[in-house]
Amino acid sequence: MSQALPLITRQGDRIAIVTGLRTPFARQATAFHGVPAIDLGKMVVGEMLARSDIPAEVIEQLVFGQVVQMPEAPNIAREIVLGTGMSVHTDAYSVSRACATSFQAVANVAESLMAGTIRAGIAGGADSSSVLPIGVSKTLARTLVDANKARTLSQKLKLFSRLRPRDLLPVPRRWLNIQPDCGWAIPPSRWRKAGGSPARNRMPWRIVRTSWQRKPGKRVNCPQR
Repeated sequence: MSQALPLITRQGDRIAIVTGLRTPFARQATAFHGVPAIDLGKMVVGEMLARSDIPAEVIEQLVFGQVVQMPEAPNIAREIVLGTGMSVHTDAYSVSRACATSFQAVANVAESLMAGTIRAGIAGGADSSSVLPIGVSKTLARTLVDANKARTLSQKLKLFSRLRPRDLLPVPRRWLNIQPDCGWAIPPSRWRKAGGSPARNRMPWRIVRTSWQRKPGKRVNCPQR
């Protein structure tokens, strides 16, 4: 691990977190059923600005994290800026780093403050397990693309006739690494079976970035995120 840097600006001013807010946690498809992550982000940022004494125009950067990105709005940070009445000139971008996404957003804003490029910023993150992007099978996706290029109705019907019922089933998105053993939410049971202690690795990004013993004489090394 690299040595921690002092959180001060180039002028020697101390960098501090002055306020914070979050929405309540709720079970999937209950209190926030049908509410997308963008609306959750707008809700919490707008309320935080309303409660604090910091004018919205003072905020020069907003960095927001989202693991489950929605295709219709991949840059959640920009949508939050536009949806909360902040200046359209506010620098806004999104980050994704599995379980450490929101912490990465905080680190990015802190680095901007240390570099002197901004005077004040907002960092946060939002995800909704009640509104998820549901995909289609690769076969159906390819058929839809080919059908869009087909010139006649008979060509389109011929393409769709090749589909099987299993090709029409929705494919829920999996938020895993390409490596099957390197998911971003490793359960504690995996650690207990490996002889490790989750208590010594409480932070989820440390768990993801740490190797664990699967079988005697064999180790699995997950790539860093």
